[in-house]
Amino acid sequence: MAALEEIDGEQADPIWPALVEAPMMIDRPLGGAPRGPEDEFVFWAN
Repeated sequence: MAALEEIDGEQADPIWPALVEAPMMIDRPLGGAPRGPEDEFVFWAN
């Protein structure tokens, strides 16, 4: 986790705020909603 925080700290600040943060399923078709605690997803800022 420390390596991810280090990489994140090196990134430039966004020029404008994200309009939407939506969950994107991992290994599931787009538009698929989480179905259980075992489903994996990330929040995608767009």
